[in-house]
Amino acid sequence: MFTLKNVSNRLWDKSILKNINWETELGQSWAILGPNSSGKTTLAKLLLGHLPYCGVIKRDEKISNFSEIAHVSLEQQKILITREEKKDRYEYYSGNYEPLLTGREYMDPEGKNSRETLKIAEELGLKDLLENPIRYYSNGETRKILIGKALLSDPKLLILDEPFEGLDLNSVIWLKQTISSLIKKGLGIFLIINRVEDLVPEITHVLCLKSGEVFAKGEKEDVLTPERIKLLYENKKFEEEKKKNIIFTQKKKIKKDRDAIIMMRNINVRYGNKVVLENFNWTVRNGENWKITCKRVEHVQPYLDSLAYRVEHKNQTIVFSGDTRPCEALVDISANADALVMECARLDREMKGNATSQSESSALDAGKVAKEANVKNLILTHQVHYLDEYKDEVINEVELNFKGNIIWADELMTIKI
Repeated sequence: MFTLKNVSNRLWDKSILKNINWETELGQSWAILGPNSSGKTTLAKLLLGHLPYCGVIKRDEKISNFSEIAHVSLEQQKILITREEKKDRYEYYSGNYEPLLTGREYMDPEGKNSRETLKIAEELGLKDLLENPIRYYSNGETRKILIGKALLSDPKLLILDEPFEGLDLNSVIWLKQTISSLIKKGLGIFLIINRVEDLVPEITHVLCLKSGEVFAKGEKEDVLTPERIKLLYENKKFEEEKKKNIIFTQKKKIKKDRDAIIMMRNINVRYGNKVVLENFNWTVRNGENWKITCKRVEHVQPYLDSLAYRVEHKNQTIVFSGDTRPCEALVDISANADALVMECARLDREMKGNATSQSESSALDAGKVAKEANVKNLILTHQVHYLDEYKDEVINEVELNFKGNIIWADELMTIKI
C-alpha cells in the first residue's frame, strides 16, 4: 500500500519526523502508536499529501489518487463544530438567519448519493440523526457522521487519527466495534492512537513512533511486548534506548560539506495530487554563482499557467519545462540549453481529440520544442504510467524532429551533462 524510504519532515528548524522507513500492504490494518508529539499526525498528513517531506513515499498502484484515502480526525471535528457554532453568533449579531447543517447535508452535500447515505447511516446507527442539525450532536454522534462521510467515498484506506479522544465509554465501545467490522469487511485501516488500550483486536500490525523516529514496527504480537511498551513511554533519551536491541530504523549518515551554504537532499513537494518537486537534490557552495530564471508557460488555457525554470551554473544550463503544452515561451527560455527536462505525457496519436492536448505535451511536441530551442540533450519525463511499454515508439516520434541526445528519465537516476 505504502513504501516509505528515509522520509523526514521539518517545521522550520525543528525535526518532526526523522528517516522513517516503513512498508505496508493493501488490506493490512496498522496501529500507529506513540506518546504525544511523536510525529503520528504528521505522518498521516504526509501519507495524505498535505505536507512536504524529504525522502520517498510510494503508493500502491491500486490506490491511484488521494481521493481513495479517507481521513477522520479530531481536528476535522473541531473545525466542523466551530463553523456551526459561528452561525449562532452571526444570527445574534446580524439578525440574519443562516440554516444549520444537517447530518444528511454534511454527508451528501449535493444529494446525489441518497440511497448509499441512508445505507451507511443505518450501519452506523445514524439514521434517526440525519435530519438533525450537527450543531446539536454529541461528540460521539459527530464522530459517527465524520466516519459516515468518509465511508461514502468508498475508500481503499481509512486513516483514523485519535478517534477515541473526547468520547464517553459507550461511544468508545461502539467505535471499536465499528472499526472491527470495517476491518473484517476488508477495508484497510490506519489507527493513530496514544494508548495501547485503544487498540482493537483486528489490528494486525503496529508502528511505534517516539521522538519522530521509528521505535518498533511489525506484527502486533512481536512488537507489543511488556518491555517495549514500557520503554516506549519512558522519558529516557532515545539514543540510549536504541542500544536495547529493539526494532529501529538506522540513521543514514550524510557527509557534511563544510563549504555548502545551501544543501537540499531528496526534497519532495506536493499540493494534493500535484507533484511540484520530487527527490530534488541541490548544493550551493560558498563562492558559487547560480542564475535561476523562470517564465510563464501554457498549461490549461486560458485558466491556468505553469512555470518553466532555467538554471545556469558554470557555463552549463538546464531547463525544466514544468507541466505545459508547447508554446513560444518554452522555446525562448530553453534556447541553446545543455539539457531540457521536458514533459512527454503521451504519444501524439493519443493526444488528438483528447482534452489533455490543451494542457500537455506529446512526444512529437517535445521533439519540436527541443529542435526549435536548439538544445543539446532532451530528457523526457512526466510520462503516463503505461508509456514504458511504448518506449521505442516514443523515442522514434521524438526523433522525427530532434536529432540530439534523448534520455528517458527514470526515478532517482543521475545524468552527467
